[in-house]
Amino acid sequence: MQPYLYRMKKKLGTIIFALFLVGLFFLWKLFGSVTSFSDDNITFYIKEENISKEKIIAELKENKVISNSFVFELLGDQLTIWERIKPGKYKVNKGESVVDIIRMFRNNT
Repeated sequence: MQPYLYRMKKKLGTIIFALFLVGLFFLWKLFGSVTSFSDDNITFYIKEENISKEKIIAELKENKVISNSFVFELLGDQLTIWERIKPGKYKVNKGESVVDIIRMFRNNT
């Protein structure tokens, strides 16, 4: 009975450690830098009133504002920012995270 419990504890410890590493990876993706431009900041314009999510993501990628759209799209869907985005001028600083860019769109600043 003892060897069985030892193996079970070892497997459980491995699973918990793997979940911890996955959690750290997602935190890094959320709060780490997502910008891919070389200047100190970049300014871009959204001209349409009811612009689609796909067009916004394509424009952000085209202007090299974001390097990875998966986390941006996932968080944007969860926070329902797509209906809140208004036409206007947006400025993104180098080193901003996905959370910072989502907040900028959410607050229309």
